[in-house]
Amino acid sequence: MIQPLPEGKEQGESRNALAPTGNSGYRVVMDISINERNLAHIKRKIDSGKYSSTDDVLDSALSLLDEHDAELESELVDLRESVRRGTEQADAGQVVSAGEVFQELRQRNASLTKPGR
Repeated sequence: MIQPLPEGKEQGESRNALAPTGNSGYRVVMDISINERNLAHIKRKIDSGKYSSTDDVLDSALSLLDEHDAELESELVDLRESVRRGTEQADAGQVVSAGEVFQELRQRNASLTKPGR
């Protein structure tokens, strides 16, 4: 439920409490401050009918954030592995001249810009 900040309540103050839930026992209830832009975004999501509550919107948003963070971490692991492999290859003398790299790039570019592609 979205409610305005109560009279006398300062932004940044929080109140945490336990509230009973239907199936899992208890959940933490807390007051949080949300800027107007994010509040409007949450309201639009609920008004669209895709979400039934603020909790649903935040659950979905946090799940997507977790997925995004996991993807970034995976990309970072892949990048580190590529750098490690490249360093090993360079140390072993397995290198390609800049001229060869640019020639290959020109060929790729030419094949991508041919009519009919």
